[in-house]
Amino acid sequence: LGRAPGVRAGTRRTFNGGERTVSYMCWERIPLGYRAVPLFGEEHRFPSVLDVIPYQNNRDEAELLILGWKGQIWSVPANGVQGSVERHLLSNVHEDFKDGRDGKSQYRNFQLLSGVLDRDWPKRPYLYLAVHKQTGMHGECLIVRYSVDTEPRFDLKGKPEIVFSWKAINHNGCDLQWGPKDGFLYISAGDGSVQRDPGKVGQQVHVVRGSILRLDVHDKPDPGRAYAVPKDNPFVGMDDVMPEIWAYGMRNPWPTCFHPKTHELWVADNGDELLEMLHCVKRGSNAGWSSFEGYQPFHLDLPLGGPTRIHTVPRLVQPHTELRSIIGGVFYRGKRFPALTGHYVYGCCVTQEIWAVPYDAPNDP
Repeated sequence: LGRAPGVRAGTRRTFNGGERTVSYMCWERIPLGYRAVPLFGEEHRFPSVLDVIPYQNNRDEAELLILGWKGQIWSVPANGVQGSVERHLLSNVHEDFKDGRDGKSQYRNFQLLSGVLDRDWPKRPYLYLAVHKQTGMHGECLIVRYSVDTEPRFDLKGKPEIVFSWKAINHNGCDLQWGPKDGFLYISAGDGSVQRDPGKVGQQVHVVRGSILRLDVHDKPDPGRAYAVPKDNPFVGMDDVMPEIWAYGMRNPWPTCFHPKTHELWVADNGDELLEMLHCVKRGSNAGWSSFEGYQPFHLDLPLGGPTRIHTVPRLVQPHTELRSIIGGVFYRGKRFPALTGHYVYGCCVTQEIWAVPYDAPNDP
């Protein structure tokens, strides 16, 4: 673990961005002496691991759902693997997205990108997954819901129900989180585009790409939808604005998390040419992509668009000389490493480094 180089940990640096002055967090690189080890030992390796979801099985025992980006789902006792990894494989959801008549997928590429159990599990026995499938320049992100049978063990029942979808060929986003206060489903959607956002999707709000979405999947669905749009979403009732949008102006937001005390929504966002970013996302905010990349102007001919014409700069920015593809993390809440208390822990899939940034939630503006 380390902290980003540039200034002493815990200080703020001010940058002059043309006619504006903006601030962001940047931290000194200090090796902290931690070592990453396999959770279940060297002999038990799960290929293509994406996420781990704790849950209680039908015997009220702690288990872990382990998701693989190729579609695998394992269930493992929290106290360790019993036998081989293959013994714990429950399903491969890729099989449910083979749309060809011959049983073969008509999509060349498939990815499982995130998952959450229903907020009221096990009262509501559902598993929500975000997947992306693509052939050539035709791609789609899907948020789907599986019914789950817990007897005699965790088992997906039948085909999934599509809750929400959008077109995307790249920069998918697709992280799922439950709002800790409102209980709504928050979904990150990338700009769905390629390098430099040639279609300038980031500031378009008549599509959901490049946004954080907020859906009510428990109340009575709106007509023609598998969900209800919360009435207090910031842009409900506005012309040419998708009402599902909670915030916008992001490139490839993934993953996301809520702060355990303040309940702020924190979103890691992959940059394009120079920067990687971490946003503290507020209701109705505009993170600026692709008018801006972080605090820096990007498309000089693209003014801020949509209802929010104020640019909310990231809370953390790191240059590509330090890391190239940020992978969002969590705020440390454990007791084993007291030096990490209050830190946001995240990584980079290119450099394969893990970083930690201190955040004093009560005092940070």
